[in-house]
Amino acid sequence: MTITTEPIAEKIAGTIYFDASCGLCSTATRRLRNLVGHRFAFLPLQTPGVKEMLGLPPDAAFDEIKLLQPDGRILGGVDALLEIIPHIWWLYPVSLICRIPGTRIILNPIYRTIARHRRRISSVCRLRTFLLFAIIFLFIQK
Repeated sequence: MTITTEPIAEKIAGTIYFDASCGLCSTATRRLRNLVGHRFAFLPLQTPGVKEMLGLPPDAAFDEIKLLQPDGRILGGVDALLEIIPHIWWLYPVSLICRIPGTRIILNPIYRTIARHRRRISSVCRLRTFLLFAIIFLFIQK
């Protein structure tokens, strides 16, 4: 039996590309990074050269999350999320349910709707946070 002292490299499951100009996307990415640890690399879609590498036209909008897998496959939107969530132990059962035939028919429109309105969702979230702090400040002043 041979014992090696060489470090075992942690296998990266892919690179996640997100819209860094979107508050919802950035917040979700920070939380996701905490959940998946170092199993994924994270890069903003705005990083120079990313559009070309992902095969997107130069004028393409950043309308969905992208996942570049180690084998070179590029997934977007729901397909990317379904590859990411099994790496979160408590979401693994959800990933199994989401793989039932026909669930993407439901998940894709939900994802597209959230993605389409993500900037409004982000601004509402910031507004709620601001209002909460304003209300707390007013009560402290009394």
